[in-house]
Amino acid sequence: MTRRKRRNHSAEFKVKVALAAIKGDHTLAELSTQ
Repeated sequence: MTRRKRRNHSAEFKVKVALAAIKGDHTLAELSTQ
């Protein structure tokens, strides 16, 4: 895993977050901490 600056998420990361949110695997609060 490469380190990135905060708030500089790749498109891939955004897709993973969106899919996780849709599936209900995590709450938005949990996703925001990642």
